[in-house]
Formats: sequence, C-alpha cells, structure tokens
Amino acid sequence: LIPSRRTTLSTLIFCLIRSQKANSYHSGHQPGSRPLAQPYQAVQCSAARRTRSGNLRRWPTDDSKALMKTQSTKKTGGAQLLMQRRFGPLFWTQFCGAFNDNLYKNALVILITFKAYQIAELSSEQLVALCGGIFILPFFLFSALAGQISDQVSKSRLMVWIKVWEIGVMTLGSIGFVTGNFPLLIGVLFMMGLQSTFFGPAKYSALPELLPNRELVTGNAYVEMGTFLAILLGTILGGLLVSMPRGGGYLISATVMGFAAMGWLSSLRIPSLPPIAKAQPLQLNIFKSTADILRICRRTRSVFLSILGISWFWLVG
Repeated sequence: LIPSRRTTLSTLIFCLIRSQKANSYHSGHQPGSRPLAQPYQAVQCSAARRTRSGNLRRWPTDDSKALMKTQSTKKTGGAQLLMQRRFGPLFWTQFCGAFNDNLYKNALVILITFKAYQIAELSSEQLVALCGGIFILPFFLFSALAGQISDQVSKSRLMVWIKVWEIGVMTLGSIGFVTGNFPLLIGVLFMMGLQSTFFGPAKYSALPELLPNRELVTGNAYVEMGTFLAILLGTILGGLLVSMPRGGGYLISATVMGFAAMGWLSSLRIPSLPPIAKAQPLQLNIFKSTADILRICRRTRSVFLSILGISWFWLVG
C-alpha cells in the first residue's frame, strides 16, 4: 500500500511541474521561438502514459484545443456544407435566381404559343425562338464587363444589389403578366438575362474565397446541381401556372416575387468578401474587353479547352 501511495504522489508532483512549465511557456511565448505544439505534445504524451498506468489523467488546455481545431483537415460533407453560412446562403441565392429565370421564361414562351402572339410579320414560333435569343444576348455582350465589376467591388455586396435589381425586374414582369402587356414582358426578359449576366461571375468567383481547395469540387457540384434542379422545377411550374384558365397571371406574379424576395434575404447572409482588384481600371468597351478575355484564355490551353467544352454543352442543351 505504501509504495503505491508514493508512486501516486510522485506522479502527481511530476505532472504538476510539467503543467506549470507548459503554462509558463504559453504565457512567455515569443515570436521566433519554438512552435507551440512541442510542449503540448510532450505533456500529452506523458499524460497518455500515465493514463495507461491508471494513476492520473491530463486534459488538454484551451490553447491546445484551438490548435487541434486549426490543424484539422477533415473534409466537410455536402449536406453539412449546405447548412453552413460560408456556402448555404450563396447556394440558395443562386437557386432562387435560376428558378425565377426559368419560370418566367417558360411561362412567357407558353403564353406566346397559347395566345398566338404576333409582332410585325413574326409568327408565334419565331417569337419563341426570339425569346431565347433575347434572354441570352446580355450574356454575350456584358459578361466581360460583369467579370471586371465583380473583381473591383465586394462580391457579397454586389450580389445583394443584384437581388434588389431582380425584385424590381420581377415587379415589372408581374405587371406585364397581370395586364397582358406583351412588349413589357419581352423587355423584362432582356433585363432578367442582364441581371443574371452580372450575377454569374460574382457567384462563381466567390466560391474559391468562401471554400478551401479541398471543398471546391463539392461546392461546384452542389451549385450545378442546384442550378439544374431550379431549371427543371421552374420550367415545369411555369408551364403549369400559365396554362391555368383563371388566375394564372396572378399566381405567376406571386411566385416570382416571392422567390425574388427569398433570394434577396438569402444574399444578405453571404459572408463579406473584399474586392480583389479595386485599383484595376474598368474597360467600358464591351467588345474590346470580350476580345481581351478571349485572348487571355487562349494563352492557357486547358482553360481555353474548358471554355469550348462548356460552351458546346450549353449549345447542345
């Protein structure tokens, strides 16, 4: 019994001395001295040996817990990523925007087909094809300018203002559906494509700033999944609502306004992102800026081929 007590007492004294040395190291640590992990590892190892012997247990300090947390490289799952502020608000913001775009566009296309609208000598079939071109035209004209702006201002703030813009555009679209003003609906379709043009570069360039490299593939996959799911749901719902015999215009208006408001509320939760090229001059010539972007992309073969592959995918789709 006496040797056991002596062993326990000596072990306790030894542990207290080591703990006091570690604490004095923490309080007197200076830049350029030994890394903080070394004394903690020594105490941790000796604590582990004593724990196996059944005499004493040593718990990590708060500093060591923070160190272990920062050194963790565990990859976050996709479902968990959606629940975190660094990714979830951006995901739902782009989901609401893509849903609204396709609901409005498909509702307008079916409305043209059902009502057999004609402008000048254009038939309803030609107007349907024209609607697709009107929506895509801003992407071709203003994408380079949109990319410059997303680099020069805060991307999070830019996305908030784009969502405010979307609310205004959807208000005009709602008036067009309720009153049956076809020219207004066509103009709103162009403005929707324009706001989506400015949202795209901010959305994709924000991902590397919000996610570490090991989660970029997961983040991109979820953004693309959300985009195509929103396209599918918006296309189906737009066709169902516009084909209703009564109240279809009011239901479409309420739906697009509701999703525009949800997208704006979600954008307010996106973490603040500082501008990355604030001093860079803005090239307002959209044709020259587009040519410059293409010239830069051709210098890197992998980037240029990726652009061609994505463009071919959207052309066929």
